[in-house]
Parts: sequence; C-alpha cells; structure tokens
Amino acid sequence: MAAWVVGMTAAAAAAAGATAPTVSTTCGPVAGTTAAGGGVHAYRGIPYAAPPTGDNRFAPTVPQTKGGAGCWSGTLNATTEPPMCYQSNALDPSAKPTGSEDCLFLDVYTPNATATAGGGRGYGVFAFIHGGDLTGGSAAAYDLANFSAAQGVVAVVLQYRLGPFGFMATAELSAEDPRKTSGNYGFLDQQEALRWVQKNIANFGGNAANVTVFGQSSGGTSVFALLSSPASHGLFSSAISLSGSPNITMDLHSAEAANAQFVSNAGCDKAPGGAAGVVKCLRGLNATAVMAAQPKLWTAFPNIFGIPSDPKGLAMPPLAIVDGATVTMPVAQALSSGLVDVPLIVQSMAEEPDLLPAKIVYNMSVSQFRDWLDPHMAKFGSMFAEEALVNYISPLAVNPQKAYDQISADIGVTCGNNVLAAAAGTGFRSNVYQGYVTQGPSKPVAAIPDGYSPRYAFHMWDLIAACGLWDFFEAYSGTAYAPSTADAALGATIAASWKALNAHGELPASMNWATVSSAPGFPDSQAQGIVTSHVATVTNNKATTCRWWGTHGVGKLFWWCD
Repeated sequence: MAAWVVGMTAAAAAAAGATAPTVSTTCGPVAGTTAAGGGVHAYRGIPYAAPPTGDNRFAPTVPQTKGGAGCWSGTLNATTEPPMCYQSNALDPSAKPTGSEDCLFLDVYTPNATATAGGGRGYGVFAFIHGGDLTGGSAAAYDLANFSAAQGVVAVVLQYRLGPFGFMATAELSAEDPRKTSGNYGFLDQQEALRWVQKNIANFGGNAANVTVFGQSSGGTSVFALLSSPASHGLFSSAISLSGSPNITMDLHSAEAANAQFVSNAGCDKAPGGAAGVVKCLRGLNATAVMAAQPKLWTAFPNIFGIPSDPKGLAMPPLAIVDGATVTMPVAQALSSGLVDVPLIVQSMAEEPDLLPAKIVYNMSVSQFRDWLDPHMAKFGSMFAEEALVNYISPLAVNPQKAYDQISADIGVTCGNNVLAAAAGTGFRSNVYQGYVTQGPSKPVAAIPDGYSPRYAFHMWDLIAACGLWDFFEAYSGTAYAPSTADAALGATIAASWKALNAHGELPASMNWATVSSAPGFPDSQAQGIVTSHVATVTNNKATTCRWWGTHGVGKLFWWCD
C-alpha cells in the first residue's frame, strides 16, 4: 500500500558531528557520529546480511559470516546513509530506476552507545520498517535521531529488498528453492535484520528483550506479515502496525500463475535446462532488465486512494502473499490463532487518502461532488452513491474532500483493520489495541507541488508527528512543516502510547486506552481509541458504516494490499 512513494525522502541526514563511540558487532567494530544536536549517537549503513546478489538473488536472505560475506575488515565507517534498494520512481515512471541490489543495511540511533538504562537492562528498542508499496522507500527517508532523543530509546531503521527483487514468486523459483516456495524475500530480510538486532543491539545500549517492531503503510503491512510467520518468534516483544494493508490472502500458486509473464518478459522462458535454467537466466539479468520484465501492474498500480467504481474489486497485484514457508496463513487467520502473540497496536488514519487523493474535490460544492460521485459508482446501482453518502454526512458538511477521503479510507483500511484488530483480540493473550487518528495538521502541509496540500488526518501524519519528521516533505516542496502546539501534542500522545507498549506491554488506563476485547459483547463489539491530542475510548468505531459497505458488495475485495 502506498505510504510514501519512491523519491519522497526527508531532507538529507544531518551533517556529521562529533565522533560517536566505536561499537562492537558480530561482524566487527563500527564507528558512528552524533545527531540531534549531539544528543544521539548515529550509526548509518551497517550491513546486516550478505549482499542479495548473484546466486543470492531471488533466494532467502543469507546471514553474515564473520570474515566473509556481509562483513568487513577493520572498523566500519558508519557515518553515511546506505544506497537505497533498487527501485523505480513511482512519481515519475519515465525516470530510470535507482539504487543498488546490495542494499541490506540498517541505521541505528541511540541516546548513548556506551550507557545502559532501565536498571542496567538497556534502552527500549524500536525497529522501524519503511513503507512504499513494497516497491520503494529507504532508510535515509526516516532519520529517527530526534525520536531516539525525545523518547530515550534506541531506534533502528532497516532496509529490505523491494519490488521483483523482494517479492517475485514464480513456479521455476519455487521448484529450485529447497523450501519449494518463492517470493516474500523482503520479509525474510526483515527477519534477518531483527536477528541482527537481537545479537547486537545491547552493544548500542539497547535491550534485546524489549524490541518493538513498527512500520507504516507497507511497513505496517510488513508487521502483519511478520505476525503471520512462525519464524518471527523471539525476534520482537511487541508490534505496531500503522495504516497497514489488511489484505494478505493470495496463495503461492495463484501468485506463480499471475507472475508467469515475468519469466517470459525477461526472455528466460526458453532457457535450456528446465526450471534450473530459467532461474540461472533470471539471476544473470542485470538489474534494469529485471525491473523492465516485471508485470505492468507492479509499476503502475491503480490508484488505491480512489473511490470504488468496479464491483469486481480493487485490481491490485499482491506482492505480499501466503507462500506457505515465511507467511504461512492469511493474516486474519494468523491473528485469530495467536500465531505470534505479542502486545499489539493496530492504528490507521481517518482520511488516509488525503496525502495523494486520486481526485481532488476540495473546491467542489456538495452538489457538484454528488454529481461527480453518482456516475462514478453507477455500476453498484443507480442510487448507490446517494445511499453511501448517508454514512458521511458529518465529513461532507466540512468539505467534500473530507468525505471522499473517509470513503476511500474506510473501504481500503479502516474496515479491514477493524476485522484484524478483532481477530488479534480473539487469538492473543497479549494486550491488543486499536487506534484511529482523527486529528489532522493544524494547517495544510506542503507535500508535493501538485496543487493540493493535505490538510486532514492523512496517510503517515501519525508517524510524522510521533517521530518529529516535520521535514519529511522538504526535499520535494522545499518547505519543512512548522508544527503548532496542537501538532506537537498529537505527536506526544502517540509516542507516549508507543513507549508504554514497548516498556510494559500495555497502555495505561490513565491515557484512556482500552483493549479491543474489553468492550461488552466482544467480538461482536470492540473498543477503539480515537486519537487526537488525547485518547477517547469508543465502542464499534465505523462498525455501522463498514457493515453497510459489506452488505452492498464493497468488502474484502476492496481492502488494500501491499
């Protein structure tokens, strides 16, 4: 699912400051620098696995070997950002792909790499997985130095293989893999990065027994995938999914059939030697050829931030699949069975699409918006749009854009995340919470210069506020956002909730949080936290609206994936 698209990075990482202490790792010593005004030690571009190149392309992640692949000699100068994983620019499909296949690196930010906290156990650890449709993104876009300093935690930002390099599944790749499956390599990368954290984070002042994995957008989807993977046991102690896609359902064989064109596009379908010859051919291609061969929908997604117009559902290619080895079951089933049972927050935004709305209707009158919506949704019935708007009278009274955004958000994320939160509340013994952020920025945010600036509770606004990423869009807009007191208060509330989950595995009643299962009549009723500068617990948020959509044919087929 689109979090932020390729190339949307924050301003360049802060210039190197004083030298940070040299830290030992399983591969050798690393030297860092200071950040956040000197209050944080930053170690950027640390390898955590062998390069996924050559025979390691389209294969499970290969661990580092001391003195061998993925390691280094001497002291690693970890003061510059690593190359991003090879990717296209989703904002400019005509641009050449950029990055490197050798991209399995991570960044570490720590308040003090030589000290410990929490009674000698070390700082709490937050391991972040970036978003970008599973096709784009980088560690450099998410400088968590300020988050580390403000919260007194160790923050790790990891990179993972993207697009075809990270998620391609074909019959030939499955046949040649000892596991008899393929795809989801990016999730295997994430698990290997989390193993690196377990082995090394104590040397950076962190507590390996107190690791929260959190991700936003397709990073949130990744969190759902990790919770659907038995191999995740012991890699983290709590999890937070921010605007994750609830739709991880496609099976391996369906993915293999859908991706058969990749092999033929690459010119490898006629390679001699059967499946082994095809795989050899695919691994011998240059990176540009791999990108050129991927199915068209992998590079030109239908705009998921739109309004449903086809009863057949959202035509999106699932990169994240149920491969049977890494992700062993659909996410809802994994949660309801308690497969990886850890304290969990499932959070989404009221107006997710406001970041990049497929249709800008902000300047329309209500009647103009109705006139536009009626034919757009006509395939569902002549009065379908009018009936749908009954569920959105309040946002419509504010502005048609707010109603548009909520319609798309409810169909793609909110309703599905309600289902997943209830599933986890049923299957987990650990505490499960659901957050729904309704407070947008205090003024429109200069994002990309396309004539519209997001102004409601948009996709990734919670991450920006909680992590202090106020300059996230500066590279494109030329302007860093200046937060108001209300913006900062929202960020503080969200960050405090995350830190409480990390430290205690539960959210304090003093903040008005309640577990989803605490509602009378659960699972038919569930509790959620409406998040602004404070938290208000409600019961069955959006339940009536989601039920209406579902009974009118707009259900799981329209949940976002990836």
